[in-house]
Amino acid sequence: MSPGGSEVIFGIGGDTKSSVDGAEWKDWPASVTGAFAWRVAWCGTRSLALFQHGEYDADRPGRFIGAEKRSLRIRDGSGEWKPVPLPENKWPVFLGSTGEGSVAWLIAK
Repeated sequence: MSPGGSEVIFGIGGDTKSSVDGAEWKDWPASVTGAFAWRVAWCGTRSLALFQHGEYDADRPGRFIGAEKRSLRIRDGSGEWKPVPLPENKWPVFLGSTGEGSVAWLIAK
């Protein structure tokens, strides 16, 4: 949920949806294909999201098979997601925020 409580993000099965002020669920703007937003934190006017990657099972429509890969990306007012560089062989594991979404932190393994 956004710091102001107006937007709720829900990611499952390879899709990311959002609802603003209790309105209808819609696709959440993202430039990441084959992934859904697993965790989201707001940093002022920016969104920081941990994406879970994977692929759809062609034999079972609607089934998303998650891969080990996860990526951390940031989005500002432009709406484009930009990857956050991570140390080699490090995968983002958990994303949280402190205060009212003003600071985001990452633990990698």
